[in-house]
Amino acid sequence: MKIALLLILFIQSFIFGSDNDVLVKIKDRVITSGDFILRSEYTIRPSYCKSNTQIHKKIILNSLIAEKLLALDIESYISAENFSDNFLNGIKEQYMRDYLLRDMVYNNIKSDSATNKKYLKNSTKTYTLNFLAIPSLPVANSIDMLISQGIEFETICFDYLNLAEIPEKEMTFFYENDPAIHESIFLNPLYPDEILGPIISKDNKYLFIKIKSFKDNPLITTDEIANHASLVNQRLYELDQVRQYDTYIREVMKGSSVVFNNEVFVRLASKAYDYYIDRSNLTNNQVLSTSLVFSKQDSINYYDEAFVLDGNSYNVSYLDGLISKHPLVFRNQNISRRDFGLQFKYALVDLIRDEKLNEIGYSKNYDTNENVLKDYRVFSDATISKLHLEALLNSNNFSLDQFNQNPESIIDNFLNEYIDSLQVLYSDSIKINFDLFNKIELTNIDLYAYKKGVPYQMVVPLFPVLTNKDEIDYGIEVNF
Repeated sequence: MKIALLLILFIQSFIFGSDNDVLVKIKDRVITSGDFILRSEYTIRPSYCKSNTQIHKKIILNSLIAEKLLALDIESYISAENFSDNFLNGIKEQYMRDYLLRDMVYNNIKSDSATNKKYLKNSTKTYTLNFLAIPSLPVANSIDMLISQGIEFETICFDYLNLAEIPEKEMTFFYENDPAIHESIFLNPLYPDEILGPIISKDNKYLFIKIKSFKDNPLITTDEIANHASLVNQRLYELDQVRQYDTYIREVMKGSSVVFNNEVFVRLASKAYDYYIDRSNLTNNQVLSTSLVFSKQDSINYYDEAFVLDGNSYNVSYLDGLISKHPLVFRNQNISRRDFGLQFKYALVDLIRDEKLNEIGYSKNYDTNENVLKDYRVFSDATISKLHLEALLNSNNFSLDQFNQNPESIIDNFLNEYIDSLQVLYSDSIKINFDLFNKIELTNIDLYAYKKGVPYQMVVPLFPVLTNKDEIDYGIEVNF
């Protein structure tokens, strides 16, 4: 299985198709060809529909339609009073932030061809670097002064900083994600023994870099050069997104201050460490699938002040509410107990930042934005469909565990017949563009795509395992 990592905190991939590529309409529901492809390719399909054959494609189409029908059939029984889902609320607000950032930030980015050409000249180089990451400004200023006086980099490291060894790394054009560091190294040609810095990194450290050596890896063929140039331009655009995002966030948070209640923070951090980190038997995704509720923990009072934001006090209950719809996102993947307090504070600050973006999104009516609602509906229907499936299984003496262990047996002996009945019931409302369907091509590569830096990392819901039938003997054939 391959895993595709999408940096969608900064790289906005609005992927669920346009109105002119509608594949299926079922009342107010729509399945686009983009939906079809991504639901097939960005998560794992069952073995009975894994290939690109017409039969397997029809099974996929039946499965996606079945998901919509299950959601439609139970929709009238769901209301705000009896159904509140923090996951769906969180998904919707994540899309709100995505589209807000697209409109306010990313759409305003303009490429500078002259600058891109300068980067291109240095983009095939691999640098071997010595570096210092200094957290303190006074220390950074002292190092800068020593360098300006001609003191050797090694002397500073060993004699002034008492380092046992000098940190070293290799860096290629596509390796570095920090725009400031990337610009310092790849915008202009560099030479051995050249010293750069101080460079202020995204994590507010002061970097000093010495070029130890470099090697160039020139491209040969015309196709290689053209493909590389395209990748360079894309990478520069991504880095511009990071840069412009940071600028926008600084403006959003300008004048805001967050002060944590130290006593409560320590208790919260201890519980959070046990919950998020010290659960070695679980994968990270499993841990983050549910949120820690601090107010149910011993030693933590529901009404204790958690933090003060812009002079307003917010208690543990309020923090619980935020985390229940926005699981904490940690900037670092591997966190020691010693470092957890700082990383936990960063995660809470990022949570508060996202809530600020939500407020802007609601004020600008992104909660009713057509694109937001369209993308949100994909997850909403998948979630409601799953609820319907679980209720259906329970009412027919099947457990969800039984279904997960042997889905095809239950599909063959029960579900196919039920899905057939929904197809007949809604047949007149199901419109299918078979011309567009026949043009769709799929791979048979197992791939799971996820987004980095966001509370909900899945790009699309899991594939709907509901039917293995390939007959499409219902609905109305149309061309939208």
